[in-house]
Amino acid sequence: MKFILYKVGLSNYEELTKAFNNFEFSDKSYYCEGKIKKQTSGSCKYGEVKIIIEVNKDSYDLKTFSWEVSDDEIPIEYLDVIVTTLKTISKDQDHSLKFRIVGGSYHVVDSSYFSFEIATFRAISNLVGLDTLY
Repeated sequence: MKFILYKVGLSNYEELTKAFNNFEFSDKSYYCEGKIKKQTSGSCKYGEVKIIIEVNKDSYDLKTFSWEVSDDEIPIEYLDVIVTTLKTISKDQDHSLKFRIVGGSYHVVDSSYFSFEIATFRAISNLVGLDTLY
């Protein structure tokens, strides 16, 4: 996907990937959410994603993804950008992780791939304490 890393910026991804890799996974699961609702130059960007991350410390280097939302929450067309963003951020993480996309919302006109890239990026940023990164 050409839009990944392009609009958010490679340095932001590198910083978040490092923070995610250094994050102390002390619990078995974590809930995080990210949202964008921004008015710029006459156009609005909107996307919201809710994620549960389940950690298996007994297994390593396995990433799985579970899509648990209806098209009314997030249309399936945004699955690729959400999963690709999560894969990019978690690429250096050693623990076995299951990313469950469990909720969110979109706007039929104002949502885009970029909106869901940012929303996913913000969800993980909020989790690891880098909520001002983007």
